[in-house]
Amino acid sequence: MGVFAALIISVFPFPRTGRVVLRHRISQTLSELGALYSSFLALLLKNNVEDINIVEANKKMFRSVAASIRRQIKGERVLLEQSRFEPALRGIFPEDKYLHILQILDNILSLMLEMEFAFAKIPYTWRMMIVKDTWKERKAMVLKPQDMME
Repeated sequence: MGVFAALIISVFPFPRTGRVVLRHRISQTLSELGALYSSFLALLLKNNVEDINIVEANKKMFRSVAASIRRQIKGERVLLEQSRFEPALRGIFPEDKYLHILQILDNILSLMLEMEFAFAKIPYTWRMMIVKDTWKERKAMVLKPQDMME
């Protein structure tokens, strides 16, 4: 009878732990931070003085996406707190490393928001000078990301 009960229970899928969900959400947040950075570069390159309505709409959209990412990071912190109460299935969970990752993601988001705010105050001609002066470094960073990590 016990074998039959174990067979029936094994048919049900194993529930996902908060740790697995946390890892997936961190990777999703990192991906969205990359998309936000791409939109930041687009805002940097495309905004003219002539299209004020488009500039304001882009800023509003950028800040709403950033607020959404900030909410995701807060949700990930909650998942991290809840993961303490889960049993350790594969050894000790490196909670401090995940907390450090979440702090880094939050810092990256804050830096992007501050850059967007700062670049809004810089005149368009100066922004274009910055873009022209840094294009080689940005191109090298995109083409050789493994060299930048070393």
